Amino acid sequence: DADGYPPPRTSQSSGEMLSLLSLASSGNAGGVKLTALEAQVVEVKRAHPEVLLIVECGYRFRFFGEDAQAAAPLLNIVCHPDKHFFTASVPQFRLHVHIARLVTYGYKVGVVTQTETAALKKVSANKSQPFTRELSHVYTRATYVATDSAADSSDAGTYIVAVLEGEAAGEGVQQSPPICIMAVHPKTGDVVVDEFCDDPLRTTLSARLTHFQPSELVLPTRTALAAAPTLDLSPRTIQCISQYVGGPVPLSPPSAPSLDNDRYCRSGEYVRVCRQS
Repeated sequence: DADGYPPPRTSQSSGEMLSLLSLASSGNAGGVKLTALEAQVVEVKRAHPEVLLIVECGYRFRFFGEDAQAAAPLLNIVCHPDKHFFTASVPQFRLHVHIARLVTYGYKVGVVTQTETAALKKVSANKSQPFTRELSHVYTRATYVATDSAADSSDAGTYIVAVLEGEAAGEGVQQSPPICIMAVHPKTGDVVVDEFCDDPLRTTLSARLTHFQPSELVLPTRTALAAAPTLDLSPRTIQCISQYVGGPVPLSPPSAPSLDNDRYCRSGEYVRVCRQS
């Protein structure tokens, strides 16, 4: 491709590699001593398990573990074992091109940057320690605004729509609850708020979704005592949203999303649902 990498490939020794997701959730490395950089990546992943991380390492940005395995075939780059994790990398000047590709596939992408420069590091008191790094940017398909180098991401910066339901005025199929939606366009700053009482088929809600064409939906959840969180929407509204996104919306969103279920990412009392391409 444009970065000069051969077709994507992975090592056959995958059994010897640690799982970044498992290690971040359990904190147990099985007696393996991680490098300083790997320990930093594990800590960031523990705090943000739903984010695909791209880590700044000098003049390149690297992926680790399951993030590397997920990104490599999409970006057409090499994924290979390095110390304890699979890894892949892209040059710094191509970062936003690759971010644009990943968010198009529905990933929530986080950029972990070095918080100190090499010059400052050289004269600092902790010059023998590794560079400090922290998650500085998080992008999704709707919130990423393409730069000049990522102009091929034509649908970046589309609407995000939040859907809420009130209490129905009565009982029965004909008594539909009031629905409120808020549509936000991150690129233009447009905000549209609408409230309406819909019919049982959710015709109005379907029309609003078709009009805004959001690439992401923000849906409310509720948690009963000693129970898993569930969507705080009526079954008919969930069915309407499922038809729009092109797949089932889970009634119990995962509390710890993985890259195998990246379309549903919980955050607090809401769940983010990405529309299938």
